[in-house]
Amino acid sequence: MSSLLRHIAIMLYAIVLAAAPLSVSAQDDEADDALQRELDSILAATTPDSPDSVKAYNYYLISAKTEYVDTSLKYSTRSLMFCKDEDTILRAKNYSNIAWAHLYNGDYSTAYKHLSKGISLFRQSRDSVHLPTAYLMMARICDNQNFADSALQYLNSALDICIRSHDTTLMTVCYTTLGDISYNKHFYQSAEKYYRKALQINEECGDIAGMATAIQWIGNIHQAYEDSLQDGVHLRIATDLFKQSIALHDSAKSDNPYHILNKYDSHGDLADAYIKLANLTGDRRYADSCLTNYKITEQYFLSHGYNESYLDLSRVYVQYLLYFHKYREAEKFLLDLEKQYLTGETFESYLREHHQMLKEVYVRLGDWHNAFINLEKQFEYASRLTNDSSMTALANAQTAQAMMLEHIKQENSERIHAEQRRQMITAIVSLAAVLILIAALTIAIHRAFKIKKRSNEELLIKNETLNNQKAEIETQRDEIEIQKNIITQQWEDVEAANRKIIESINYAQRIQNAAISSKKEIDDLFGDNFIFYRPRNIVSGDFYRAVKCGRYSVMITADCTGHGIPGAFLSMLGISALKEYMTTEDDARNPGAVLDKMRVFIKSTLNAENDDSPSDGMEMTVCSIDHEQMTMQYAIANQTAYIIRQGQPITLRGDKMTIGKSLMENKNFRTYTQTLQHGDMLYMFSDGIQDQMSFVDGERLRFSSQRLQSTLVKISPLNVREQLETIQHIVTEWQGDDLQMDDMTLIGIRIK
Repeated sequence: MSSLLRHIAIMLYAIVLAAAPLSVSAQDDEADDALQRELDSILAATTPDSPDSVKAYNYYLISAKTEYVDTSLKYSTRSLMFCKDEDTILRAKNYSNIAWAHLYNGDYSTAYKHLSKGISLFRQSRDSVHLPTAYLMMARICDNQNFADSALQYLNSALDICIRSHDTTLMTVCYTTLGDISYNKHFYQSAEKYYRKALQINEECGDIAGMATAIQWIGNIHQAYEDSLQDGVHLRIATDLFKQSIALHDSAKSDNPYHILNKYDSHGDLADAYIKLANLTGDRRYADSCLTNYKITEQYFLSHGYNESYLDLSRVYVQYLLYFHKYREAEKFLLDLEKQYLTGETFESYLREHHQMLKEVYVRLGDWHNAFINLEKQFEYASRLTNDSSMTALANAQTAQAMMLEHIKQENSERIHAEQRRQMITAIVSLAAVLILIAALTIAIHRAFKIKKRSNEELLIKNETLNNQKAEIETQRDEIEIQKNIITQQWEDVEAANRKIIESINYAQRIQNAAISSKKEIDDLFGDNFIFYRPRNIVSGDFYRAVKCGRYSVMITADCTGHGIPGAFLSMLGISALKEYMTTEDDARNPGAVLDKMRVFIKSTLNAENDDSPSDGMEMTVCSIDHEQMTMQYAIANQTAYIIRQGQPITLRGDKMTIGKSLMENKNFRTYTQTLQHGDMLYMFSDGIQDQMSFVDGERLRFSSQRLQSTLVKISPLNVREQLETIQHIVTEWQGDDLQMDDMTLIGIRIK
């Protein structure tokens, strides 16, 4: 199941602890009826003539006891209307309930605003009983907003109070929340450590339901391991843990809504594990067990209004239908979900995964038209979700100034991109104007030469009557002078236009240099390194990019088709795409998948599908270095890279296909793993140096890849500054008076 469901469960638990009295569970119909009768009696006792203090407290009781989010929000808001200024604790509890309701519905900005008021009132009244749960909820909001530092600060504040008061229950929640934050950041080992601390406290206290929940979380860790390793071992461990969690929940017979929700959540996790086992082994008995557990969870979620949790669970049912090749049934199920739940903006964050599943169904059906439509929608909602997440995080920042600064930053970014496009268009228009002027100048010069030739012929024929035709000759001379002046003026115009083009291209070079990673950014990530970057025509078709993704330091070099302005256009497309596709630790762990996404982007952007001629594209090397584990994940598109270790070259060879249209475009790029050692030199480069021509002993030769490898082996023991100086000298001396053939890029990184 998704981490969102666990977030909601933890927050529900925090609110239950903060509320007084505690809410009751609806484990069966009789308990539901009893709870509803109690709520009805409280509401009946609250008449229009009741004092405001009675209305405020009774409405709060309804909001604290109800199982339904909308009801809780409605009566907490109503309770606040009747609270007085001196009702500090009651107002704080109502603000906390309202915050929880908005958090459940995914409105983090409103949740943050109300919970801030609640925390302020709890602090004002020095209430150390409810303050830790408020801190926990605020930590959850900050975590959902990717404010990890703020989340940890609130968690530590809550943990300090729990330790002082020996509150083991809330200590368990603190460790669980720390586990959730680590899980969301894909730090699975840290997450398992925190979950096991929570499990240990529950065991010492004899809290069977708490033990069941902690074991369920540990099972999800093994699910995550399985998604990464695909070995089946962790999947079976996770299955056993989910079964153990359900058995403990059944023996505990807890009436706490939080524990009940986690029990059914465990059934959903078990269904997910079973369908994965079915796909792994081909054993349909696992699929049958998946359906059994799915139906149990589905019935509970739908009957209690957990719509978002049900939408997340629906992914399991779609996989079940796909396993049995029930593609039309899967299509109908997804379209019914979309019609019933996904209208408006209520569950917009789910739409990306929804269209991804629809795309997969249509691919299985061979309906490529609808598959492509849903692929486009998947990208659309993925992009929108990224933007919405960023804006939501800013809206929940502690000051309005932070949001304003981010808004200005976004506008500046858009303005820069617009200016880049404008400069590129200006350069192209200017180039066209120059070509037209050159053509006009050529015609004018040719005409002038014809006139001069005709005049000379007439002068030879009419030499005897020169004096009589003096006036005519002077007239012709004047005409030639006028033509000369015109040509001179046209030449000056051409030179002026050429200067403007050069200025535009120089400005484009500044834009391109701003887009690629700076030397300081690379130094911060890799320490000892050098960059040899020599464009052929001011702007370059080569580019490089360095980025930090989780624990990985990623270095990328690329060589786009062509050079000069066309190559620069492609390089800007590549840089823009990498800003979206290489952002997370999971992206860095699987660079081959990033190259697959880049290929889809380049083909769709350049409309390569409708062109029978060879398509433009790029060659690329992506190296993701884990300095702690001393390993490197890498993927290569039609390039070669080297590691020089103690004077011996190790060739990193990838896939012999480009990022773009090719004969092998249906094959996926592969991700390779390379063990690193301290002192290794990693070299990444385009083909500009090895393709450079030179005259040697009267014969025109390429520098060649063999000569480049030999050179790198020789210079690898030197420090990076000396290596760069040596490369610059060798390339310059080899080129001599020859024209530079292509853009040149060579990057060296010393592994520390």
